[in-house]
Amino acid sequence: MKKLLVFAALAALTLAPMSSEAQKQIGGDKIIEANFTPFSAGQPVININGLKFRMFTSENVAIRLNFHLGTMKEVTVNTQPGAADIVAGAPESALNSELNTIDKTFDFGIQPGIEIHTEGTDRLSPYIGGVLDIALGSESTEEEFWGPLSVADHNNQAYSNFGVFSRTAKDGYFRFGIFGVLGVDYYFADNIYLGAELGIGFSNTSYRDTEFSYSNDAAYGIKVATDGTLGTTIDEDNLPDNEDPVINGKENHFGPVANAALRLGWIIAQ
Repeated sequence: MKKLLVFAALAALTLAPMSSEAQKQIGGDKIIEANFTPFSAGQPVININGLKFRMFTSENVAIRLNFHLGTMKEVTVNTQPGAADIVAGAPESALNSELNTIDKTFDFGIQPGIEIHTEGTDRLSPYIGGVLDIALGSESTEEEFWGPLSVADHNNQAYSNFGVFSRTAKDGYFRFGIFGVLGVDYYFADNIYLGAELGIGFSNTSYRDTEFSYSNDAAYGIKVATDGTLGTTIDEDNLPDNEDPVINGKENHFGPVANAALRLGWIIAQ
């Protein structure tokens, strides 16, 4: 309902009486833009998944820059303190650690480009242009465990020397692309417009190998060798090796691309 009201309000602004020539861009204008998604279920009406800046070097030529930077950290509690089944056979009195899974992501993207605007109408400004797409990101998942921190602690079942250790899997990506774009801006009021854009182009995404690291190599090796169960004597020389990296591939794409959202922009400086 809120989305419908917002969309209706914008429509009312568009249809309301105003001057026959809403102010469009001129040379030197600086513009900022956000995405507008009035009909997307479960999504914000104003969706800023990045910022787009434009600067018109003349009435018909603009340079543009899309910029995105995002990070996320999510902590999921897998095991509450005192859970007696963390390690089979360990007394509950020895278990006092909360065990989590920690997910982290990082994304950065930049898209410089140029637009050539044609005459259009008093309020309509169609354009064609070209855009470079450069993006990179990383993600990691750290999972915590509780158990013996050395072979001697395991063999002696020295619970006072048990503790938390973790395994982390990390990978990422790098993307490069080049696109031709076709778009239009409609100025429904002075210095404020709605727009849409689509294009066609090529992109290549290379995925980084998934690599594994451990806060305590011996502790994780014991966990793998015993599956978290005490009572079996372990030879320190026979602990399993650390995991090898998982080789990930790459992805090439050529074809049409579209921004599914309307673009809401306004001139912030002239």
